[in-house]
Amino acid sequence: MLVFDLDGVIFDVQNSYRSAIAQTFKDFSGKDLNQDLIQQAKNLGGLNCDWDLTEFLLKRHSFDISKDEIIKVFQKFFFNPENEGSKGLIDNEKIILDKNGFEKLSKSYDIIAFTGRPRDEALYSLKKFGILKYFNLIIAKEDLPDDKQKPNPYGLQIIKSYAYCNDIYYFGDTVDDMRCAKRGNVRAIG
Repeated sequence: MLVFDLDGVIFDVQNSYRSAIAQTFKDFSGKDLNQDLIQQAKNLGGLNCDWDLTEFLLKRHSFDISKDEIIKVFQKFFFNPENEGSKGLIDNEKIILDKNGFEKLSKSYDIIAFTGRPRDEALYSLKKFGILKYFNLIIAKEDLPDDKQKPNPYGLQIIKSYAYCNDIYYFGDTVDDMRCAKRGNVRAIG
């Protein structure tokens, strides 16, 4: 079984999620945010959710903004399904992995998405790039309680129970993905 994180693994999010972090930060602080600071914060671990990461960076720069306000502004930039035409920065994403590769892999493996994205955002991008049909299961943010998000391996436990399979490869790109795989006793590919 092949389990894929979405952001940074299937989708290039430099001009989507990373831009939404920077634009939200600027909206509240009036200051530009260097992409290196975003990556350094990601590398700390424990900030898999970009809303949490944005809050962390704002607090680090002495701006105390409620999480609800951060989410509201972040989503205004990133994904608004009510918009006509472009839905937001989400439309700047590019696919990293070849669509034909998913078709080939799906003939031999179950393919699962395990993401910290909200479900509607995950489905939007998977549909947009025509690869949703290759995924047997999608575990999204709403499928896990707040205290069971990555790097907690709870999502991998759900996947194991779904598939009755312990031969799992988890493809991720962050410290939290690797910690999750290790704690979930699956093979990590970073």
